[in-house]
Amino acid sequence: MGSNFSDKFFINTTTVLWLIFIAVVCLIVSQQGISRTVTLNYFDAANLWVHGKNLYDGSGHGFIYLPQAAVLFLPFAYLAQFSFALAEVAWRLVSLLLLAFAVWRLVNLVEQKFIARTFFIATVVTLPLVFSSARNGQFNTILEVMMLFAVYAIAKERWSQAVFYLALGVALKPTMIVLLLLLWVLYRPLWWRLPLGLLAVFIFPFFTQAPHYISTQYLSSISMLQTVATIGSQHTDWAQFFGLLAQLKLILPQIFQDAIRAIVAVFVLYCGMLTKQRFNKDAAAIFLYTLAVSYLMLFNPRTEGNDYGMLAPALGVFISLLLVGNYKKQMWLLIFIVGGLIASGYLTFIMSNGDREYWSAPFFTLIFMVIVIKQIFVPQLLRSKNKRIL
Repeated sequence: MGSNFSDKFFINTTTVLWLIFIAVVCLIVSQQGISRTVTLNYFDAANLWVHGKNLYDGSGHGFIYLPQAAVLFLPFAYLAQFSFALAEVAWRLVSLLLLAFAVWRLVNLVEQKFIARTFFIATVVTLPLVFSSARNGQFNTILEVMMLFAVYAIAKERWSQAVFYLALGVALKPTMIVLLLLLWVLYRPLWWRLPLGLLAVFIFPFFTQAPHYISTQYLSSISMLQTVATIGSQHTDWAQFFGLLAQLKLILPQIFQDAIRAIVAVFVLYCGMLTKQRFNKDAAAIFLYTLAVSYLMLFNPRTEGNDYGMLAPALGVFISLLLVGNYKKQMWLLIFIVGGLIASGYLTFIMSNGDREYWSAPFFTLIFMVIVIKQIFVPQLLRSKNKRIL
């Protein structure tokens, strides 16, 4: 692959792919109106914030983010007052352009001579997996951006930047807490910087609304998060590990689910510690992103099929490295996993009885996570025939 095409070809082709993808998504959302979009929840929340009304209805649905997300979405809500379609397009442009740059940042953590082809492969994997979230306008895309920027900053020891992206990610979507806690424990320079960053995130809404109103919304957000977690644990129609078990007729009470989450979290932390010891800073950042996102996909109580686009850049990077290292069997296994994730929700064989299924995405992610953990315990990607590829 690399011998037939130059780096310039890969970069130019990948850039064109991103531009076409962004243009197609923007064209779709400019015409789809309020169908197949979740941004109405964000627009409503921003407007409720401006008028000092409650952001949460207690149902665990609708706007299920922290108050900061409503504040940060105010520019798009303001634009929507003049043109809903324009606001929709603007949100997609911002999030997808940032995502393209974030994927570029991630692939720059591999050896320089493999960056161009890795960018191409990571993009080919990412675009189909993020399409649904991009069309719907979900916060998953911008959360993915913040996570990728954060691990890149960690690799380059830009601690203040890492804190900015981690704290902003939490403000946009609480599930950022998985990567945040993993990095906070593993990197000493974050121990005092990150609490200050989170304090700044906590304070900044007070510059936009009355203190009593903000305090009320914080309390309501805590109740909302508890309701969301309970709904996720009690229902089987979520694309996460316990949804996979439910397909096997194994439905666990929430207390057992939480215990398993805690045990796996400790194991992931141990894997992160090994990663720091056995890999260079750039490679460790790739592995830590992969571990955090895999855990999030499998053990977030409310993982949806669209969320798995967050795993795509990591899959693309590992496919590229396995190709370079001539690990063809493992590479084709990862390509099979990508295909399974693209088709997830519609793989109606075995137990789904023709209905939409929720087992396939966590099943394929579990396989990928095992492959990655194996690389941590028995590193193979460090060298191939005495040449460094990661």
